[in-house]
Amino acid sequence: MPSDRTYELRHWAFGDDVRSAAVELLLRTDLANEAHPWVVHDRAWDTWAIDLDTLTEHITGFAAEHRARHLTPSRLAVLSVAAALADDAPIKLRALLPSLEYEHAELVMIALAHSAGYTQFTTTDTAEGIVYPPRPPLAI
Repeated sequence: MPSDRTYELRHWAFGDDVRSAAVELLLRTDLANEAHPWVVHDRAWDTWAIDLDTLTEHITGFAAEHRARHLTPSRLAVLSVAAALADDAPIKLRALLPSLEYEHAELVMIALAHSAGYTQFTTTDTAEGIVYPPRPPLAI
């Protein structure tokens, strides 16, 4: 029985909010399908993972040939953000952010909130004993 790629990728990143945010960003933008070289399937164990080294290597090459790869500048920016979150790849936000389409900008903001750990309702307790009302999660 073949494995469920989406489930396996989420399971692979589980426990690391930052890596989990990167994987979720790739999944929600359809950049985590088996057609991409950074999405690897171990046939022996029947599991899926993201090869972060391959992802980082391809981003530089894709910048020059993104049209041939059917990657819009927005999708290329999403790849850069995902690589930066998952593997500390350097990015230049000032140059990257204007290329994001609305939907991708929203997903990038959600990924940043997710990587910061804002996936649960939170309350704030102060030293004076003041408890602020719960705040909803920024990312799910």
